[in-house]
Amino acid sequence: MLAFLPDEGIDRITKKEKLAKLEPNIITNPDIFKENLDETKIHGYTVSFEERVIGCAYIGAPILDYSGKVTASLDVSRPISRFTLQSVLVFISP
Repeated sequence: MLAFLPDEGIDRITKKEKLAKLEPNIITNPDIFKENLDETKIHGYTVSFEERVIGCAYIGAPILDYSGKVTASLDVSRPISRFTLQSVLVFISP
């Protein structure tokens, strides 16, 4: 949901909240973090591998209301061993 905030909101949050390295693969560089948010906006979903939990991968997407405003999000997680490129394509294909 963060990716769909206005740039001012993203800047405020990334400056106020330190990007903590809770797991080895978490992005803590604000510029790289913002680049990932931009990619999420472009594609309409995000995929992460072992960023939140070692051994798990996630696909997340916003849920929009009738006006296009983000009101919720959906996240699907799977063990890395069952998260192949083909399985990702099943989730993200229209």
